[in-house]
Amino acid sequence: IGQTCTGGEQCDPARMPDGCSVPGTCGAFGTPAQCTCLPCGQTAPACNGPCPAGQVCSGDGSGCGCITPCAKATAPACGGVCPAGQVCSTNGTSCGCITPCANSTAPACGGVCPAGQTCSSNGTSCGCITPCASATAPACGGVCPAGQTCSSNGTSCQCTAPCASGTAPTCGGTCPAGQVCSTNETCSSNGTSCRCVTPCDRSSAPTCGGACPAGQACVASGTVCVCDAPCAGSTAPTCGGMCPSGQVCSSNGAGCQCVPPACGLKNDPCQVTIGATSYPTLQAAIDAAPTCTTTCTAVPPTVITVRGSCPGAVLVYQKANLTIQGVQPATCPPGPSDLTSTVRGIPNPPMTTLIHGEVVKILDSTNVTVQFLNLVDGTVNDGITAEHSKDTQLLCNCLERNEDGMELDNLSGQTRVVQNLITHNEDGVKADGGTKNALVDGNVVAENRRPPTSTTHEGDGIRFKLAGVGNVISHNTIVRNRDDGIDMRSTNGSSTAPNRVEHNLITGNGFTDGGAPTPMGNGIEVSSSQDVFNCNTINGNADMLTNLVRLISGTGNLGSNMPPGSACAP
Repeated sequence: IGQTCTGGEQCDPARMPDGCSVPGTCGAFGTPAQCTCLPCGQTAPACNGPCPAGQVCSGDGSGCGCITPCAKATAPACGGVCPAGQVCSTNGTSCGCITPCANSTAPACGGVCPAGQTCSSNGTSCGCITPCASATAPACGGVCPAGQTCSSNGTSCQCTAPCASGTAPTCGGTCPAGQVCSTNETCSSNGTSCRCVTPCDRSSAPTCGGACPAGQACVASGTVCVCDAPCAGSTAPTCGGMCPSGQVCSSNGAGCQCVPPACGLKNDPCQVTIGATSYPTLQAAIDAAPTCTTTCTAVPPTVITVRGSCPGAVLVYQKANLTIQGVQPATCPPGPSDLTSTVRGIPNPPMTTLIHGEVVKILDSTNVTVQFLNLVDGTVNDGITAEHSKDTQLLCNCLERNEDGMELDNLSGQTRVVQNLITHNEDGVKADGGTKNALVDGNVVAENRRPPTSTTHEGDGIRFKLAGVGNVISHNTIVRNRDDGIDMRSTNGSSTAPNRVEHNLITGNGFTDGGAPTPMGNGIEVSSSQDVFNCNTINGNADMLTNLVRLISGTGNLGSNMPPGSACAP
């Protein structure tokens, strides 16, 4: 009594006999002046009582204690203890008690985190996380602050602004893969903003609706889709690159480019009818038409109407008075995409004794008409072949991306090839096998320059080889074909029935895609006899002849275009 307590002791006002282990001069045990241990304070979490030197008073939520503070620990381990609501964190050289990230307000997350971590929002609160950059590429399993994603740059991971934050059409952000990592996702513009999309190689062929990086296009490669350099990256004149759906690869003179096709690429469902009766395929409708083997002219006429896009390869065999037609266009020859009815070549077409993969083949038939159709994508096979038939009519069709656009083999009667658009094939029109009395009139035969698949001599606009007599090639526009505009080879007329080549426009033929003359490129090349070449406009071709044919061989040929030339006599 009357003495001062020491060593962190105080006089106990509660007068409880709980003893005192710290030396001091107080009253006797059990008296009101007894000394008791009250380090650090009385009530948590205030904890304002005294502690021994080098310690601080800290609450654990329910009680108080004297602890060695964080700042006394060794950086960067920071193993010390901090008061409630704080964590021990290093600043690089020392340790300190800080308000942690989780106590900050989301989404700002302005708190401090231990070394190697960042403060990130989960949407409602903040936390200290191991950032994305600490993960190993390309897995990138780390976590990023709100508004960023973890993305690989090829060798490491980093937190980046996601694709949606990019500005269209640049879309420079990074996307998660399956909403996890950027490996299998790409940033694509929809025209006004950016988005993360499944890339082209995840799409199903042949639709290929996925997105590709800038400068590439999504195209089918067999059964899957791939991002590929477009046609413009190919080397002219091959133009073997791929183009987006709805475009074709075409030469622009020095290189290749993706352009809309001349013959429409309509992909509407195939509909085939004869009158009110529908058929599942064009071949089924052809097979349903009457067969003619002898008295063909007695067979009633049959009209097959095609709408949408139907598969080839179809065979018209021993039929008569049959018309296969699409929807009639406003004008003929048709312009690009004017025709809406299509018959398209198929992969691995059947090869039999009767048909060899042609998109359409007419064989041993009489008075068959094919009109108002796109006949396309025969690729290494002809668009249409008419063989050993009579009175065949091929009118106002569009033929593109075939071996030969048309082949006329051993035809007779009144064969008519009139007002067709024939383009981007190997040869445009080819006649052989003694074909006679055929009229080839008013057609546009242009840009037939596809690389040859079987022989080196391909790329003629119109070629008659070993044909018969009485053929007329007139009023055609024949331009920019890779070799000859017209090649009359071993097609000899007679004094009473010459073959006549008249009133055609023939220009720009015989050049490579790079603009160099081809070895065999001419306006009109002639190695035939007793034919007429009259009133044709011939200029700007590789042979540099104006209104004259290039005569290789033959005798008895007549007309204003025969060397040395004469006035046109209509």
